[in-house]
Amino acid sequence: MKIEWAKNHINGVEQIVNSITSQTGHVIKPYQDTQSGKYVLYIGPKDGIPVNLPLHIGDAVHNLNSVMDYLWSGLARTVNPELASKITFPRHETKENLAKSLSDAKGYNAQIKKLFPKSEQFILDVVKPYKADDENIWSLKSLIILTSTDC
Repeated sequence: MKIEWAKNHINGVEQIVNSITSQTGHVIKPYQDTQSGKYVLYIGPKDGIPVNLPLHIGDAVHNLNSVMDYLWSGLARTVNPELASKITFPRHETKENLAKSLSDAKGYNAQIKKLFPKSEQFILDVVKPYKADDENIWSLKSLIILTSTDC
């Protein structure tokens, strides 16, 4: 159901983007970001980005993250029924630290990895829940931060 609800939010994003791009009242405004000191060029709707756009994006990402947490806790339950409420899908800022957390013999993730040995490669090389040069789910987290601070 979380995946279907995420799709609902993604459809909302598409509708908002279609509405914004069909408007003709766009502006170009240069300004300096007071926090970073960087200069930014805003190109978009005269009234700014609608507040419901980043909300839909954030809700979609949150729902998909919840699905990953639920699936990982399901694997945890097969290892130890008490783990389910103590664990979330592994994420980390760097690939190296994520690999360490998956291999930490004292950690819950290592217990799952032992029972499901292919999980480590899947997480590190397919899902990639860490900062990387290519696009991955970590960049979605950054997208949410950027859009929510701009509105």
